[in-house]
Amino acid sequence: MIKVFDSAYHIYREKIGLADCLARCSYNLDLGICYFDNAHVRANDVLVDDLLRVSRSRQISLAEV
Repeated sequence: MIKVFDSAYHIYREKIGLADCLARCSYNLDLGICYFDNAHVRANDVLVDDLLRVSRSRQISLAEV
């Protein structure tokens, strides 16, 4: 058996804004590998925010499902 990871842990999406931004951008794309010739308009700003460790908040619903 091959050991791939020493440990796994959860990282909140607020800490990795670029990954969250790209995931939201890819929601409507076809399955498979997608290459971008240029960075997404929002991706550059989000990357800089990640590097500067800018804090973010997100809205959550407290209503019962």
